[in-house]
Amino acid sequence: MHVTDITDIQYREGTFDYVISNHVLEHIVDEKKAVNEIKRVLKKNGKWIFSFPICTDITTYEDPAIVSYEARLAAYGQSDHVRLYGYDYKTRFEKYGFELQVFSPEKEIDTICIKKYGFIKDDVIIVATKMSK
Repeated sequence: MHVTDITDIQYREGTFDYVISNHVLEHIVDEKKAVNEIKRVLKKNGKWIFSFPICTDITTYEDPAIVSYEARLAAYGQSDHVRLYGYDYKTRFEKYGFELQVFSPEKEIDTICIKKYGFIKDDVIIVATKMSK
């Protein structure tokens, strides 16, 4: 297990078969830089497993002018978030060059495992495969 700055990953290109980031991207100002770093360190056909809060009745909302904790709390529901992902998340990440599969713990595993492993039952878990060049 490695913990690193997602916008400046200290590993060489093509290092990992898998990268996992759980509820991280909603905190990252430069999403593009973070996603490009993930792509860079993934091996060909590598997989990125990630999740973030999603508001399914809107498109992704972000406003760089919102910088105070109070304003972020009002806009995104949490003071350390910089965006609120909406129903357009799939096409958003496909544009970065990933093929996505979307899963929900409540549809894939039983309630005992959900509780045991600390999943959010109705969370969205994305498995993104780096498209081959």
